[in-house]
Order: sequence, then structure tokens, then C-alpha cells
Amino acid sequence: MDSNQAVIAAALRAYDPEMPVAQAEHAARLTAAALDNGGYAVVKLTEQQTDRHGDPVWPVDTDGPRSDGHVYLFDGHAGMRLGLNGVSTPIWEPEIAESLAAGLLAGARKWAESEKGDRDE
Repeated sequence: MDSNQAVIAAALRAYDPEMPVAQAEHAARLTAAALDNGGYAVVKLTEQQTDRHGDPVWPVDTDGPRSDGHVYLFDGHAGMRLGLNGVSTPIWEPEIAESLAAGLLAGARKWAESEKGDRDE
């Protein structure tokens, strides 16, 4: 069972603690396969860190000369923006693309949350 399936199985067992482990694992494998076959990816978002300016950043694995690549969220002249630092293109390895995607999704989620908070005020 891969990590996505393990998370799904744990969620099923949290919902129904009486569910047998084998049943939860089987349901998790079926659920993960259905998501994959439907073109969906379950992605563990990169954990937010803070840069030296106190701004949120999400590290990205890189293969270039710099190993400190990251996605960052900042307030630009025309509003919030996501940026990339230390991420070279073209990207030569799928693991780096996956890391970048996870960082971008995490940054986008934080950005959307901040805009929702602004609208709710």
C-alpha cells in the first residue's frame, strides 16, 4: 500500500473505527485507483516555511546549482502574487516537477485563504 492509500485507509478507519483493517485497505486501494484512473492526483502539499523577511515560502527540490529553490507568496503592486526562486527550467526530473507542483498548490491554497479572509472582514 502506498502513502496515499495509507492516508485513505486511516481516514476510513477514523470514520468507522470498527471497520476491519483489511476492508479499509481494500477500499483505500479501490479509491486510489479510481482517483488515478479519473485523472486525479492526491498530493501532499509542501509545508509552509518563513523566509528571512517573514513571508511564507514552500521549498522545492531542485537539481540546479542552488538547492534552496522555493515558491513564495508576496504582496505585489497589483495584489498578491506567487513567485519562484531558484527553480530552473527546463525541469529534467519528474520528482522535481512533483515538488514544484506541491509547492505551487500549497502557495495557491494560502493565497486563496488570504483572499477569502479579506472578503470575510
